[in-house]
Amino acid sequence: MRKLGYGTVIGLSLALFLLAFGAISTKTSLVALNSPSDIVYQANPPRLFVSTSSSGLPSGTSDVCNVGTFKLHCYTPQMMQNAYNFTGAYGLVGGQNNAGAGITIVIVDAFGSPTISHDLQVFDSTFGLPAATLNIICPQGCPTFNPKSSNEVGWSFETTLDVEYSHAMAPAATIDLVVASTNFGNAINNAEAYALNHSLGQIWSQSFGAPECVFRGDNSQFVQSQKIYSAASSSGVTLIASAGDSGAQEGCPSPSALYPSSDPLNLAVGGTHLNISPNGNYESETAWNDEEDNYLLNQGISFPFATGGAPSVFFALPSYQSGISLIPYTCTGNTSSSCSAGQQFTPTTRTTSDVSYDADLDGGVLAYWSAIPSQAGFYIFGGTSAGSPQWAAAIAIADQLHGTSLGDIHVLLYSLAGTKAFHDVTSGSNSLEPGTGFLATEGYDAPTGLGSPNVGILVAAL
Repeated sequence: MRKLGYGTVIGLSLALFLLAFGAISTKTSLVALNSPSDIVYQANPPRLFVSTSSSGLPSGTSDVCNVGTFKLHCYTPQMMQNAYNFTGAYGLVGGQNNAGAGITIVIVDAFGSPTISHDLQVFDSTFGLPAATLNIICPQGCPTFNPKSSNEVGWSFETTLDVEYSHAMAPAATIDLVVASTNFGNAINNAEAYALNHSLGQIWSQSFGAPECVFRGDNSQFVQSQKIYSAASSSGVTLIASAGDSGAQEGCPSPSALYPSSDPLNLAVGGTHLNISPNGNYESETAWNDEEDNYLLNQGISFPFATGGAPSVFFALPSYQSGISLIPYTCTGNTSSSCSAGQQFTPTTRTTSDVSYDADLDGGVLAYWSAIPSQAGFYIFGGTSAGSPQWAAAIAIADQLHGTSLGDIHVLLYSLAGTKAFHDVTSGSNSLEPGTGFLATEGYDAPTGLGSPNVGILVAAL
């Protein structure tokens, strides 16, 4: 079996495809373990190059993309709209072209992308989406893009994914892209404070994070972000954050929640592997874990990615999570035969994820990126960072339908547990081998939370 990492992928020819293995926290240094140093937020979604132009994309009902020497399932915006029943929600608000009208989604990213406006236009034209209303706001001045910086390149891919898919799912919503000057220190705090103080939008999508094991709770940056989240929530903002792409441990010695998704005011979005039927409808889901993906394994491939989701060390168990339980799943070796379930227990602290969404590269979404012209084209994107902006779009439609900002949405969502508003994901785990994570089970679980959305039913029920 080929377990693909950075060097292997580059060796397969960067001209053919680019895989930036930068799960949200994989690249986070653990040097800062238990120190009060700056939190360095990471955002570098898993992605694979598919084609320089739309002519190289699958046609008709095909959902398989050729990626180098192997194949991956890949989904268009329309396939995602249909699978998660955004189409049902569109019927409640006057159609797709009116979905999200009057609502502003704030996308927060560091560095941004120098070509995001152009790339969004290509994306919309390729997939037949309405033109977008995109505002690019740089409170600290728009950074000059450095294509030689892997950090900035990773964030440019993140910006692309966030903007294109928040727009794709809620085409009439205004997108305010708020760009921080960098991804460490108080830069992102300052960008979010600007969004709050200028009332830019009622939904914030944050596809970035750092595992809790790399900083302390008395870190001034952490404390400042808490004040911002509290003020934003009090003003009616719905906060959303990705739960992570490196399994339950997120590169730490033991399971570690990803911050800011671990903040109880943030809706933590975990990841799934989504199966769509040949007729384009929702079929099934499992917890996202590429080391458990048989379609990949049968091709001799294994990506080192899985959804985050774990108890926090900083936050008490919120009342909306009262009664949840977890089943640990530990792998002592590099094969599934070394894995076994532990004793079910009730966590005493805030636990991620709250909800989930398609995140697997095998079944990833197609988006267009051209920040480096020589590598421009359509890519398959995975990661829980794909779920945050699409959940933001779903909530934008709910806000539009009900004529109000729903604000902190946790209590409403948890009250719908077990209903048809969610697809309950009951199989898989977020344990990378070797390592410890948690099983997906009936009802709430750490890898997938309450489940993924049936948006048409969900928005009507909120």
